[in-house]
Amino acid sequence: MGKKPKIYLGGPDVFLPDAEAIGRRMKEICAEHGLEGLYPCDNVAELVEGDARASAEIVYSGNVELMDLCDAMIADMAPFRGAGMDAGTCFEMGYVAARGKPVVGWTDDPRTLPDRVKDDLSGKGRAWRARAGGGEEDDEGVLIEDFGLSDNLMPVVAVWRSGMDVVVGSGSGDRLAAFKEACAVLARRLGAGA
Repeated sequence: MGKKPKIYLGGPDVFLPDAEAIGRRMKEICAEHGLEGLYPCDNVAELVEGDARASAEIVYSGNVELMDLCDAMIADMAPFRGAGMDAGTCFEMGYVAARGKPVVGWTDDPRTLPDRVKDDLSGKGRAWRARAGGGEEDDEGVLIEDFGLSDNLMPVVAVWRSGMDVVVGSGSGDRLAAFKEACAVLARRLGAGA
């Protein structure tokens, strides 16, 4: 059996209190599909106490090193701290896709971006309305992007251009169900097997 394809596992789970346990579980799921998961916490060097810039450079370099090693990426595109996905993950998707590597997106949130934006606005006591000429805008007159996609068109199209798609879960409560499907999709694409 050949080497397992290396898969960069991008997403905001690294900020959670149980980040390392989540990373281990995701890597186990990858292995079940014949893939080797590379989790951002795997490559974190010691940070520089009292020097935020140096620490940020260390984290950036560690993540870029893992992305350079990967054969593909699976990106968590679920909303994070708002209506859209994590900004760092979005950058990572562009970085990997720009190197010609496949990127599969996944989200456990079945809502489209405009629905998430409207829910976010409602939660903040804000409103939206129909826009003259079509579409909708928020109460400050800012257009709500609506291509019927799970997130902003840029990361979604980057996924498509890499030859892959975004796996959208049902919101059933099994947060990793869509991740498992993303692993299966990518394993098929890469010809990987457990």
